[in-house]
Amino acid sequence: DIPVAVEVVPENVEEKSNIETNISIYPNPVADELYIYGVNFEMVKICSLDGRLIKEVTNGNKRISLKELPKGMYILQVVANGNVFLKKILKQ
Repeated sequence: DIPVAVEVVPENVEEKSNIETNISIYPNPVADELYIYGVNFEMVKICSLDGRLIKEVTNGNKRISLKELPKGMYILQVVANGNVFLKKILKQ
């Protein structure tokens, strides 16, 4: 038996790279409100570093309030056009 390495590449790699280059998320670190521009997203999820869902936004609002979150590091998941963009954000 000869070991073979296989790399799985999603069909929509080009779309995903467009999302990554077009999306703008600021400010980071964030105090109260986070802004997301450059894509029309279906959903935004804020998760703890251990993967627990903290907040979910599905209304397409470009301004997301994080006032109620305690200070710390979070994972932001933006779902747009069937792709998921991940970014770490720091809540101050």
